[in-house]
Amino acid sequence: MWAWGVVLSGAGGSARAGVTRGQFLAAAERLFAGRGANVVSNRQVSDAAGQSNNAAVLYHFGTKTYLVRGIAGTHAAEVGQHRERLVASAGDSTEYPGWMACLVRPLTDHLATLAVLPGTPAAAPR
Repeated sequence: MWAWGVVLSGAGGSARAGVTRGQFLAAAERLFAGRGANVVSNRQVSDAAGQSNNAAVLYHFGTKTYLVRGIAGTHAAEVGQHRERLVASAGDSTEYPGWMACLVRPLTDHLATLAVLPGTPAAAPR
């Protein structure tokens, strides 16, 4: 299956490969949030994911861009569902602030619920 241009699972893919990709996505998200994507190396992502093969990130994602896209893809469904609810509640409104909220709030609300840095509590959902 393709999501955000990243193969999440596919023909010939094993369940173990899916678990490994998930470990890389979780580790990369945590490291990128704390240090920035431009600073974190594939080796650091591999180490944080508990993988000894430093080329495995490249094997699973190809580039850091696809790794970032994979991270975004893990959140896309929830953000999209929230956006759909806001759009439905906006109905036929012609009010600009309400439509801007439909664009921005799904992502900001979702980000506010995440606790990706050690010791950082998740914010209460709005």
